[in-house]
Amino acid sequence: MVNFAPSILSADFSNLEEEVKKVSSTKYLHLDIMDGRFVPNITYGSPIIKAIRPKSEHIFDTHLMIVEPEKYIKEFAKAGSDIITVHVEATNHIHRAVQMIKNEGCKAGVSINPGTSLSTLEYIIDEVDLVLLMSVNPGFGGQKFIKSSLEKLEKLKKMVEKSNTDTVIEIDGGINFGNIKEVVNAGADLIVSGSTIFKGNPEENLNKFRKILESSWFLMKETLIVLNGLYTNNKKEFLKLIEPYNNIIAVDGGYKFLKEITQKEPNTIIGDFDSLNRDSKLLNDFNGEIYEFSSDKDKTDGELAIDYCKKNNINKISIIGATGGRIDQQYGNIILLDYALKNGIQANIIEPGLQIGIIDDKRTIKNMINFTLSIFSLSKKTTINKLTGVKYELDNHILTRESSRGISNIILKKDVLIDVSKGKLLYFICQKCW
Repeated sequence: MVNFAPSILSADFSNLEEEVKKVSSTKYLHLDIMDGRFVPNITYGSPIIKAIRPKSEHIFDTHLMIVEPEKYIKEFAKAGSDIITVHVEATNHIHRAVQMIKNEGCKAGVSINPGTSLSTLEYIIDEVDLVLLMSVNPGFGGQKFIKSSLEKLEKLKKMVEKSNTDTVIEIDGGINFGNIKEVVNAGADLIVSGSTIFKGNPEENLNKFRKILESSWFLMKETLIVLNGLYTNNKKEFLKLIEPYNNIIAVDGGYKFLKEITQKEPNTIIGDFDSLNRDSKLLNDFNGEIYEFSSDKDKTDGELAIDYCKKNNINKISIIGATGGRIDQQYGNIILLDYALKNGIQANIIEPGLQIGIIDDKRTIKNMINFTLSIFSLSKKTTINKLTGVKYELDNHILTRESSRGISNIILKKDVLIDVSKGKLLYFICQKCW
């Protein structure tokens, strides 16, 4: 769920109470505190927060762009802040500052400037409730978005996922109607915007932001790729498999396969169209996006689909209709999954009664109770920190490739956690076989 935090820095301060009411539909209100030293501007202090606190039910998201923030944490907490964010560049003791914020009963955030490395967050990210990424150099409203912030945002998203916390990712600076899709796609949970919201009618501008996001398929957390590996003509079986996915990408002949069995339209059709004629009536009648690859005989349709996902920052996919169910074909499926992993995409292959995936970090598998989970090492040595949700749970267990011996287990819980700290793990989930 993406939320907005309108920054009152761009509001009309001569009528601040009414300005705050104009953005009452948002959950958060962003409060920029600048001291003229850490940033080249002076804004307002705790008395403004104290004055508007009784007038608003927003979560007050207070961003301290001040040196020695520790001296003022208690003051801003007392004024009515719900979240207090401090810059790693503004204090020599960021951990102490975070603890001070929490001791005042507020949620704690840390922020970094565009030129500051994400490595500064490595030893604090587990302690904070929010990370604020600046996509402009702080100090003034209305600045242009720094494009490299998108890559930084993607890397931050991976850091948060690896930390296995509920840390909120907030971004501030130059967010507008033209780049909101990219920003959210890259991983932002909370969007700070000042001039774009408060210029004109704030509620209309917020609704415009929401409409853009509501119409964007990229917000779906997982995407289904439909390939041409026809395996069933059982409509009921197929519909059950694709039901959880709101974003579907059909690859070349996979579109014909999808239409013939379900009559369901995908969001996008991609391919080099060696199976499905580019000028066919089927494609001409399609109203969605069509993306054509140049012919690359060295790549399979599945690999082309993964290339497309990487280009469009889609990092979690399921694949259906891959190379088939025979043992030699399953080897091709494993190669495809490894190709996805090397391109930074978490992928699994789903067939009736079967799911296959490769893991090199941490993954939760849902809703497979009473199925059998089998795991094998694809690396010389694979270290499993934890395997939970199954009959025989594992803790700090090592699997080796040389033994060619895997482990099979019965899934007992709704969520199965597989946490791999070293190596690659291949898993098969199939219907219970004993």
